[in-house]
Amino acid sequence: CSYEVDGEALGHFNPLPLLLHVCMAVAGLRQHSGDVYTLLAELYSNALEHGILQLPSAWKDGPDGFARYYAERERRLANLHGHSIRFGLEHCGRNHGGRLVIRCRDSGPGFDPNNLPGPATAYAGRGFTLIRQLSSSLTFNKQGNEAEVVYDWELTGNGGGRTEYE
Repeated sequence: CSYEVDGEALGHFNPLPLLLHVCMAVAGLRQHSGDVYTLLAELYSNALEHGILQLPSAWKDGPDGFARYYAERERRLANLHGHSIRFGLEHCGRNHGGRLVIRCRDSGPGFDPNNLPGPATAYAGRGFTLIRQLSSSLTFNKQGNEAEVVYDWELTGNGGGRTEYE
């Protein structure tokens, strides 16, 4: 599946429910909906806020900075033209689970993937750490405007001796 949000829709439309719905059509993956949603949400917010809007995470170092960050986010969203975020979703089933590959590419200038932000604070920098904890891998293209997450998942029993495939 490939899905792109562009132009003014970036400021008015949340693609996450639609993308999650597509992923949940995969038998067994519904058991992992929380992880999948978190991965999609972190990728989308990073692409939008840092890739396209160019908002610095350092602004979120305290409560006052958080207010400044979100006020500037709204201001920049109101003046957003000519940008897009594209998701690519691929799934491959396995004996007792599968592999979901999520690609998220934004039209922003990118960043140096070899120079990722420093340690997380109470207010900022937790996104990449969380993605790495939930996934098998997180990689970036050379330009830094496309992230690829590999999420390997296993079926889990529901306690009744059978495996659920909702």
